[in-house]
Order: sequence, then structure tokens, then C-alpha cells
Amino acid sequence: IPDFIWKSNSNYTLDHENNIHYNLQVEFKKMLLQEQNIITEIYDKQFYIPVDKLKIKKEQMYIFKGQGIPRVNEKDIYDNSNISDVVIHLEFI
Repeated sequence: IPDFIWKSNSNYTLDHENNIHYNLQVEFKKMLLQEQNIITEIYDKQFYIPVDKLKIKKEQMYIFKGQGIPRVNEKDIYDNSNISDVVIHLEFI
């Protein structure tokens, strides 16, 4: 388990494919619709969720493909070419 998952709170989890899942709550205000992005930071890396790609519903997911941590290659432990995804579980409050 990566250090940032272990030392962190319950907002982060890893699935069986090393995808990082992050729970993010955002206050829904009228001003939010005028923004270009919702910006969140996961362990020193910023992720920009484009507001125009979101739906107006309480809960949804936004996936950043290939921007997570390396997946395990059992045949070559030094191979870090297969990168997992970051899945943001977005909840408007």
C-alpha cells in the first residue's frame, strides 16, 4: 500500500488494479457553473475536472486515465509502463 494511502484519511482507497479512488465533496453554488474547472490535489498532483463535462446530479465519477500509480507486473517488477487510473467520486453538497 503506498504511503500516501496508508497515512491519509478515508478519502483515498485503492482497488485490485491499483486505481486510486478519491472521494471529493464540492459545495454546489450557482458560481460553480461559471468556473472552468474544479481543482483538487492528490498527493502533490493537481487534477482539473472540467465543469462543462459534469452532470447536474448529486453523485458522479470522473476518471483520469493513466494518471495514477504503476500497476504491478509480476513478470518484471521494474516495469512501470502500465499506469493505473485516478477515479474521483464527486458529490455535490
